[in-house]
Amino acid sequence: MIQKIYQWIYIDCFNRSTLYFDTIGSLCLTIICYWTIGLAYTFVDLTERPQLIFRYRTQDKVVSWSDVIRTCKVVLFNQLVVTPIASVIFHYILEWRGIDSSLTIPSGWIILLHLILFTAIQEIAFYYLHRLLHHRWLYRTIHKMHHRWQAPIAIAAIYCHPSEHILGNLIPVLTGPFVLGSHRLTLLIWLIIIHFFTLNDHSGYHLPLFPSPEFHDYHHLKFNQNYGRMGLLDYLHGTSKQYFKSKQFKRHRVLFQLKPIREQELFELKQKNVLEIRQIRKSSYVNSNYPIQSMFKTLLEIIRKTSAQFFNVVSTSH
Repeated sequence: MIQKIYQWIYIDCFNRSTLYFDTIGSLCLTIICYWTIGLAYTFVDLTERPQLIFRYRTQDKVVSWSDVIRTCKVVLFNQLVVTPIASVIFHYILEWRGIDSSLTIPSGWIILLHLILFTAIQEIAFYYLHRLLHHRWLYRTIHKMHHRWQAPIAIAAIYCHPSEHILGNLIPVLTGPFVLGSHRLTLLIWLIIIHFFTLNDHSGYHLPLFPSPEFHDYHHLKFNQNYGRMGLLDYLHGTSKQYFKSKQFKRHRVLFQLKPIREQELFELKQKNVLEIRQIRKSSYVNSNYPIQSMFKTLLEIIRKTSAQFFNVVSTSH
C-alpha cells in the first residue's frame, strides 16, 4: 500500500524528478502539516474554546489577533521564501553526497533505526547551534525575535529571523538525512515527525498522552536554560540547573489522566493545606483537653527560674 502510494507520488506527480520531489513535495507536505496543527492550537488560543482543551495550557497568556497576524507574516516568509531556496541547495548537496532514490521503500526496521539516529544527530546539532544563537551579539541581532513569545504559541515555532531559520531549524533537522544518505521516504516521515514535536513544544498545552512541552516552555520563560530538546546535553553542560528546581520540571511527564496538570497541583496544594489545618486543630484540641498539665508545666518553669535567681543572689552576696 505504502509502496504504491510512494511510487504514484514519485512517478505520476513529480515525473521522477528528484528536484521537484525534494523541493515542491517536501514544501507542500510541511506546510500542510504546520498549518493544520498550528491553526488548531491558535483557534483555542484566540477563542479560549473549547474549554476542554484550553484548560490544559501551561502558562496564563492572552493572545491577540495582532500577535497572530505578525507571527503569520514572518512564518510565511520563512516557509515560502527561505525554505524553498534552502531546499534547492539541500537537494544538490544530497545529489552530491548520494542518497537512496530507489522506488523500493526500505523496511520498517531500517526506517525506525534512521529516525532514531536522526533524533540523536538533531539533538546535538540543535543544542550547540541554539546555544550559539544565545551569544550576546547573535541573540540581540537574530534570536531575540523568536523570544518575543515568552509564553509561546504553536505557530511561533518558526517565528524567527531568516538566518535563524536556516541555522537553528533547517540545518539540525537535515543533518541526519545527509549523514546517513537515507531514503527519501524516510526523510518525508522525519519532516512530519519533527513538525509535530516542534509545534507541540511551542503550543503551550500539556495535553493527555502528548509529549510534554514543559521543557522548551521553560526555555522561553527563562531564556538561559534548556537549550536542547531532550535535555541530555543540558544536563551534561549544566544548563538546566534552575529547571531541575522548578515546578515545570515536576510537571514534565506524559499525562495519563484527564485532569490538567495545573489543576492537579491546585488539588495537591489544597490537600496539603487541609492537613496542616487539621494538625493545628489537633494541637489546639490537645492543649484544651489538658489544661492541668499545661498549668503544672508552667508552675514548674516558674519555680525553676525563681530558684535559679535565688541561688545567683546568694552566691553573689558571698
